[in-house]
Amino acid sequence: MKKIYFVLLLISTLFGCQKEEEFDISKTEKLNAKTNNPVGLTYRVPVVFHYVAFNNNKLPSKKELESIVQHININFQFQNTNRFTIEDQFVAISANPNIEFYLATEEENQQKGFVSIKTKYPRVSERSISNDLIRTVKEFQSHKIVTDGRKFLNVIITDLPHLTSGLVVTDNDQRDENKITLPPPYDHIYLKGETFDRSSLLSGIFIDYKSFNTDRLSIEVITHEIGHWLGLKHIFGMTSMPFNERDNKVILNQVKRTAQEDKYFIALHDDGIDDTPWTHISCDNLGVKVNGKVINAQNYMNYTKKLERVMFTKGQVEKMRKTLEEWL
Repeated sequence: MKKIYFVLLLISTLFGCQKEEEFDISKTEKLNAKTNNPVGLTYRVPVVFHYVAFNNNKLPSKKELESIVQHININFQFQNTNRFTIEDQFVAISANPNIEFYLATEEENQQKGFVSIKTKYPRVSERSISNDLIRTVKEFQSHKIVTDGRKFLNVIITDLPHLTSGLVVTDNDQRDENKITLPPPYDHIYLKGETFDRSSLLSGIFIDYKSFNTDRLSIEVITHEIGHWLGLKHIFGMTSMPFNERDNKVILNQVKRTAQEDKYFIALHDDGIDDTPWTHISCDNLGVKVNGKVINAQNYMNYTKKLERVMFTKGQVEKMRKTLEEWL
C-alpha cells in the first residue's frame, strides 16, 4: 500500500506541475503577442528635453538622453520584462500603446532634441507652483528657445517641490458637466491671468532633476506624466490627493455624503476609461478591492510606493492614440 500511495502521489505532483507550467506559457504567449503584434500604426513622436541648469549640476550627454528615450519606448511598446508580473485578471485588457519617441533631429528643431539654460532661480516652490512654472517657461523664451508643443513632446527638467517627481499643468477653468477639471491636452491654458496656447512649453511635462535618469522608478514617473500629456487621468480620477488603503476604511464607514456630494465624489474619481476599475484610492498592494472589484494597482496611472507599474489598459491605449491622431 505504501508503494501504491507513493506512485499516486508522484503522478499527482507531476500532473500538477504540468498544468501550472501550461498556464504560465499561456500567459506569456498572450503578453508576447501584444508586444510582437501591435494594433495600428506605430506613432513616432519627436522629443525635446529642456534642462534648467543650476549650481554647476552636470548636463546629461546625448548618449544619456538617448538611453532615457530608449527606456521610455520599452514601456510604450510593451517590451518591459516586468509585464509578465501582471495580475492574471488584467492580462486580457493589457495593451501595447505602439508609440515610439525619439530625439528631435536638427531638421525638425535647431536644438536637436536638447537645450539648457542657466538660472539663479531653478526652484519651483510648493507655495507658488504656477508662478514658478510660468517664470521657467519665460526664461526659455528669453533665450529665444521656442519649441512648438503641437509638434514635439517638450520635457522640462527642473527643481520641483519636495516629493513631486513630475507634473503636467492643468487648467482649473476648463471643467466638464460635473464641474471636474478636464485633463490635458488643452488648446489653451489659462494660468494666473495669462493665456498660453498648446505651442507653449507649459503644455509639456515637467520632471524633477532628481528623477531624470534610467532607473525603473524614474522611467515610471516619465511614463506616467506622458500618459497625462496624452489625455489620461489617474486611475483614481482627476485628483492628486487620493485616499490610501488605510484611510479608505474610515471614509467608507464614517463619512456621510448627500446625494449631490456622492455624485460629485464618484465623478471626481472616475478616470473616464471603461476598462479600469473605478477607485478613489492609491494602492500599494495587489488584490485590493473597491466596490467589489480589484484595483488595477500595477497601472502606470496609479500612485504606489511599493509596486512596480507595468501596464496600460486597452481603453487607456485607445485614448492616448486618439489624442495623437487628433494632432497628426
